[in-house]
Amino acid sequence: MNLSNRRFETFSIICFSLLTIILVSGCASSATQAQAQVAVSSQQTQPSTTQLNPIATAVQQMGDNQCTAQVNQVTNFIGFNQNSGAVLMTNQQQPANQRLIPVVMEQPVGKGTALISATFAPTTHNCNATYDAYAIWGGSCKTVAETKFGQLTAQRQLKKNITVLDGGSQLKVFLMQAGDMCVSVKKETIN
Repeated sequence: MNLSNRRFETFSIICFSLLTIILVSGCASSATQAQAQVAVSSQQTQPSTTQLNPIATAVQQMGDNQCTAQVNQVTNFIGFNQNSGAVLMTNQQQPANQRLIPVVMEQPVGKGTALISATFAPTTHNCNATYDAYAIWGGSCKTVAETKFGQLTAQRQLKKNITVLDGGSQLKVFLMQAGDMCVSVKKETIN
């Protein structure tokens, strides 16, 4: 097997694994509850500082006002724009402001694409959020750590093949070498 085939095989395994995680999560969720998916079009007008983006507008229209501002702030921070795609998933059988609000985004990054999974959870006086941003970069994970995540410090190996970069108690980046590419998962929690 030549290097090109191994590279493709490694890339395919990673993509299949990520897709499997997403599909399994969705299947387990839909097996236990009725779910509504709302496709969110990013072709609407660009948000100003006071205007809600299309994802936050959809959340507000579903009656989930507790998390509307947090959804708008986080998805804008992640980079939602006219080139993004998003799917908003909620359990419509649960009361508004008492349900999880998962969002999956396709976000252009340089010459590639990132898959971002964000979840918003209303609390008594707030809305907590977490997101995972998955990206595949050309080159070594050491180079990616230095050029893309240089402000973070290398903390340790998770076990054997995954490096953990530390950005504090609420931000971690996980790097895994895949042939001559590097898979990064940026995980952040927001209170």
